[in-house]
Amino acid sequence: MDAKLHKNEKLLISALENSVEPTTTELIKKSYLSKVTALKYLHKLKDSGIIEYRTIGPSKVWSLNKKHKKLDFDKLKPRMFGLIQEFEELTGSKASILVESNGLDLTTRLTSR
Repeated sequence: MDAKLHKNEKLLISALENSVEPTTTELIKKSYLSKVTALKYLHKLKDSGIIEYRTIGPSKVWSLNKKHKKLDFDKLKPRMFGLIQEFEELTGSKASILVESNGLDLTTRLTSR
């Protein structure tokens, strides 16, 4: 996620990543935050579009917004390398990709052959 997130936001995101659609109460327990603090940061994350919820009866069930979910790079590797190879063949340029250790930054550098 974003390095600018508050530590409490990171705790809640981590709890979300390790759960399947937890309720507000479950997230509060997993994050070890007080109810007031957890609710404050859940709503900040929701307002920024990082997380979302749906209401089931009296409960809110939370999840990461699809565009903010972690990518499984092992599954993507063959596809990424295939796309790089295709790009190199089409453009005649050499491409390289650097994936940062946090798995969030993808950098492409093109060099002439």
